Amino acid sequence: MNFLENTLVGLDGCPGGWIVALWKPLDEIRFHFMRQISEIVEYGGRPALIGIDIPIGLVQGTARECDVLARKELGARRSSVFPAPDRRLLSLTDYHKANSMNREWNGKGLSKQTFNLISKIREVDEFARKTDVPIFEIHPELAFAQMAGSPMVHNKKTPQGFQERRNWLMQNMPGVDIPERGHLGPAKSDDWMDSAAVAWSTQRILQGQAKRLPAEAVHDKYGLLMAIHF
Repeated sequence: MNFLENTLVGLDGCPGGWIVALWKPLDEIRFHFMRQISEIVEYGGRPALIGIDIPIGLVQGTARECDVLARKELGARRSSVFPAPDRRLLSLTDYHKANSMNREWNGKGLSKQTFNLISKIREVDEFARKTDVPIFEIHPELAFAQMAGSPMVHNKKTPQGFQERRNWLMQNMPGVDIPERGHLGPAKSDDWMDSAAVAWSTQRILQGQAKRLPAEAVHDKYGLLMAIHF
C-alpha cells in the first residue's frame, strides 16, 4: 500500500508524540497519532512534502532571524513562537544542567517550556538531516493569519479561538472535516487543527505560493534551511 503517494503531511507535537494530518487535496484528510516521526514510513510510499511545527535548523548563541520575524508578523499572537534553543543544548537531558549551560553560553536562563521541546527538536533534527523527502518548518498561527488576512483574535485554547480557527480551515480546505472536539491518543482537538493548518501550508509551498521568513535562504552548519513558511 502506498497511501503517502501524492499526500501532503502536516505534523504537530503533542504529549507523547505527534499528531499527523495526511491530506490529499480535494480528496480527504486523515489524522493519526505517532510516537515517533520515523513511523511515517509505515504508511507506505513517499509523501509529496512534509511540514512540521518545530524548529528546523539551529544556531549557537544567537536568536534565529526567522523566529524574530515571525513574532513581529504575529503581533498579539507573538507569544506562540518559542525561541529555538542553542544547538549545543540538544545533547543535554537534564533541565538544571541545560539551564546552567545556557546561562554560561548565552547569558540567560532557559525556560522550562523551551527545554521540554528539546527532545522533539532533537528528533526532528536527526530526521531532517537524513530524509530525502522535502521537509519544511511551518508555524500554524502564521498559517491561520495567512488564511484570515490577519492574526487570530482569540487564543486557540478558548472555545472562541477553537471555532475561529476551525472556521478558517473549513473555508480553505474544501471537503475537509475538522472534528469539533475529541482526542486521538493524547492529542487534543487543537493539535488536530494545528496539524491541518501545517498541511494547508505545505500545499502553498508545493504550488510556489508560500511566504517565507526570512525571504533569503539561511542555513545552519548542517545545511538545514532556517526559515518559517506559511
